[in-house]
Amino acid sequence: MLEGIPTILFGLLVYFILPNNPSEASFLDESERLLAVARLKEDNIDVEDRHFSKVQFFEVIKDKKLWALMVAYLGLLTPMYSICFFLPHLVRKMNFDVLQAQLLSSPPYILASIGTVAVAFYSVCNSHFFIEFSFFLLVFVRLFKLLSKFFFI
Repeated sequence: MLEGIPTILFGLLVYFILPNNPSEASFLDESERLLAVARLKEDNIDVEDRHFSKVQFFEVIKDKKLWALMVAYLGLLTPMYSICFFLPHLVRKMNFDVLQAQLLSSPPYILASIGTVAVAFYSVCNSHFFIEFSFFLLVFVRLFKLLSKFFFI
């Protein structure tokens, strides 16, 4: 429960602070707002459109990049989350107390957090998202596995 409280608070904060569309974003200047709205219109997305469209739904379902990313993401997350959930328990079984087990389980996650932010900044600065995301995701999964083996086996 303690781990869910920050997530809930952040979700409530975002709900009230995040604008509904780019034209309402106070943190963008006028040229950036116009560019964001133009990009959305280029993708056939109406900024003010609030109704559900079956046509848009089927356009998204037919997107090959979406399916490729979804399969890769699920393929990576399934084994990683099994490690996440059971790693503290496995460390605890090595005769460490609960606090030590939690602390010994954290280095791979600290590296993953730093890597996530680094990849996000790199992608935004270089305007390449899909290829770099895939490459860095693979690299950080390998590093995660290596750190897990180094610390626990």
